Amino acid sequence: MMFKLILFSLSSLLFCSVAQSETAFIYYKNSGTVTTNQYTNLKSELEGLGFTVTGSTSGTVSSTDISGKDLVIDIAGSSNCGSTCKTNYDNYVSGGGKLLIVGSNGTTNRNSGIEALIESKMSVGSFTQGGGCSTCYVSTAVGDYASSTSSENTLPGSDKYMYNMSGGTPMATNGSSSTISIWYKWDYGSNGGSVAVTFGYGQFLSTHTYANNMDAFLARVLEEEGLYTSSSSSSPTPSYSSGPTSAQQTRINSAISNVTTSGEGSKVDIDVTGNDNTIYIDQAGEPSYLLLDVIGNTNIVDIDQDATGTTGYGHYSEVLIDGDRNDLDLLQSGAGNKAAFVDIDGNDNVLDIIQKEGGSHYLQLDLIGDDHNANVLQEGSGNHAATVELTNSGGGWDFDLIQSGNTNKTYSLPHSMSDGTTTSGTCYNVSGCTLSVTQGD
Repeated sequence: MMFKLILFSLSSLLFCSVAQSETAFIYYKNSGTVTTNQYTNLKSELEGLGFTVTGSTSGTVSSTDISGKDLVIDIAGSSNCGSTCKTNYDNYVSGGGKLLIVGSNGTTNRNSGIEALIESKMSVGSFTQGGGCSTCYVSTAVGDYASSTSSENTLPGSDKYMYNMSGGTPMATNGSSSTISIWYKWDYGSNGGSVAVTFGYGQFLSTHTYANNMDAFLARVLEEEGLYTSSSSSSPTPSYSSGPTSAQQTRINSAISNVTTSGEGSKVDIDVTGNDNTIYIDQAGEPSYLLLDVIGNTNIVDIDQDATGTTGYGHYSEVLIDGDRNDLDLLQSGAGNKAAFVDIDGNDNVLDIIQKEGGSHYLQLDLIGDDHNANVLQEGSGNHAATVELTNSGGGWDFDLIQSGNTNKTYSLPHSMSDGTTTSGTCYNVSGCTLSVTQGD
């Protein structure tokens, strides 16, 4: 009952909603990894915001491809935007479509074609291309596209820039008050259409130093364009992580080493095979180290790790459950840092995971199967990070994540559906999946 009460007590926090009906189309150049990696990264991020994403490596912009799409992104490398391309994009944007077109490095026919699209075909404004500047590798989000978190405004820089702009709106520049734009947008038509231009598709690499900032920037851009909605008591922009930070990993390794080599704290290593067992583990020392493997059905697992110390690593848990209709309650509390790696494989399992109070909180949860009910709460004074993968085979599941506190809150939610699609942060399963993420102070 304690777990339910704690979770429900935070229900007043506002829900971060995503649009689930938007569609996006991406043109990219399939030449080794020239833009394939960028396409994969953009597709993942857009799916994380609720978009259904398709793509093409065709060098020709087809009206059939882009018709009815809410968003079109063109990162087709050095492919030229010819007369057919300009006409199709003109019709698309004038009809209310949102276009992001990315120029290539250097002086190319593609770049001059983009300039002609803005200046001649749409006649919405003008700009002059520049290049060769040593500061183009870092840019700054400005105006409505800037975050309230100043560090988040540092973006990957493009390989070329624009100056002498007219008729549009700067989105990112070489500095907060610079007249040199890295991203620029023009509105077009009476139906809310717009076209944004930047140069250098390397900005969209997932390995870029400022990749997370670019992800957040894109979310803000789409929000400004009415394609994405996010709200919370602290207006968080979701950030994405694939695992512990290097600092978190160092602490995890240190915790394991302290327990296993010096004998300090509490170490438990248990393997349980069978059905209808009740497993209760209470670790009050610091650090607490748990390895638990459970194979079977209808087991009740109750884990309580409560560090009483004020320094050092608090808790480390690895829990593997393979079976159906199992019930897991995992509580990590106290002053120290906390990390939990939980792997559930089966159906109809129920789990409540709480990491609270001091220290940093990290959870990696792999939930495989159907009809699970999972609730995760991370709260307290430390940073919160959760990497959750949900994989089902046709049935539904219910998943709720709450991150509460005034410190950093990051999550990753990729999951695979029965139709083979992989999304992040949104469930499309008609069989009844529900997912919610709440971030707030």
